Amino acid sequence: MDSDLAQLKEGQVLGKDFRILKPLAAGGMGAVYLVEQLSTGRERALKIMHPQFVKSPDSRARFTQEAKVGARIRSDHVVEVVSAGVDDDTGIPWLAMELLDGEELAKRIQRKKFLPPSETLEIFRQLCHALGEAHKNGLVHRDLKPQNIFMARSRRQGEAFTVKILDFGVAKLVQEQQGEGDATKPVGTPRWMAPEQSDQGAAIRPATDVWALGLIAFNCLTGKFYWRTASLAAGGGDGRERSAAARFRRVVQPLRRSRPQPALPGRERRAGGVGAGAGARAGVEARQPR
Repeated sequence: MDSDLAQLKEGQVLGKDFRILKPLAAGGMGAVYLVEQLSTGRERALKIMHPQFVKSPDSRARFTQEAKVGARIRSDHVVEVVSAGVDDDTGIPWLAMELLDGEELAKRIQRKKFLPPSETLEIFRQLCHALGEAHKNGLVHRDLKPQNIFMARSRRQGEAFTVKILDFGVAKLVQEQQGEGDATKPVGTPRWMAPEQSDQGAAIRPATDVWALGLIAFNCLTGKFYWRTASLAAGGGDGRERSAAARFRRVVQPLRRSRPQPALPGRERRAGGVGAGAGARAGVEARQPR
């Protein structure tokens, strides 16, 4: 872990309630620690900002928004934020989350090479439940990708895993964009971004997340990245990429026959948002190589 992120020592207490046990991970905006919540005795995941971001008003607002957004989404498939604040002694913004046991979707795909259709459908059923609830509240994630989707071990009998969406802190309120016009800053990961995310003047709507769903579905079912596969297959290149595209078509064609007019990508034809049922199928159909 970066030396700057090792600023919190074992035994140190943050927010007067969370005792540091050990570092877990580092990301673009901060670090995550395993902590004990003193008031309950339970282990939590504590996210803090990178020191270089602490003085930035924009980053502070973006960080604290993550804590507020989760509470507005009525779904078990968004990571639960237990508490949040700014530490009085250090000035470090932090948020405490439920501690998840499992793996990122990205690591699962890498480990298994690609996922079977039945598993992909179940992932999307849960994923789309969370997004459907978020879209009802005017929230767009804007940075959906396999690294932000966590496959937690389920506590429910008969359920293999529980999907959890991470990092809703990069979400922007659609209402803010309409009112203040400050939600047009590019936020997202190029490989998974919709076209409008690279256009400073374009509106960011729930359909932005639908675009990412299609690309994620392709990645799940083939183990490949759509844009690389599409360009190589079109050029008659890498046989493995052509094989991945063919595998995807075999899975998707039966779905397309049962739905004559699927939600294809493009600002005009993408669905306005995600529903728990139709959204899963729309996500699978949203990006299909020709």
